[in-house]
Amino acid sequence: MKNFLTAVFLIFLYVLLFQNNYCLAKTNNIIHENCLKKDILIDNSVNFFGEVKTENTSFFLFIRLKEFGNQRLTKRLMVFSKDDQYLGMYDIPELPTKIEANKVIFPLEEKWGNSITFEGGSPPKKIYLDGETYTFFRGDE
Repeated sequence: MKNFLTAVFLIFLYVLLFQNNYCLAKTNNIIHENCLKKDILIDNSVNFFGEVKTENTSFFLFIRLKEFGNQRLTKRLMVFSKDDQYLGMYDIPELPTKIEANKVIFPLEEKWGNSITFEGGSPPKKIYLDGETYTFFRGDE
């Protein structure tokens, strides 16, 4: 009986420690690699930016920076649901500086677009930043 209880305890401990299925580790500012293997390639260039709240829900935002061989840097704002499901991302011209209520603020001129406003239950399909329109996309299409 003692061996059986020891085995059950060890199995429980293994599952608890090594089988973490949560996609987001917001306290450590990372996304677990196994979260997005089917959706999008993830590496260590992704960092937690913050949480934006609407009347209906909230979204977790991550910044992804990727440098290509031709010295071009892409900046993306990745959006996850409150249930840690990857929803999609935006190409962005600059890194955001802060979140105010349901808005993500960028260091850009207001007249040319300097924020993304989240309303309702899903991210906006199109945004206007720095005089350009950007479309929300999944990245695995």
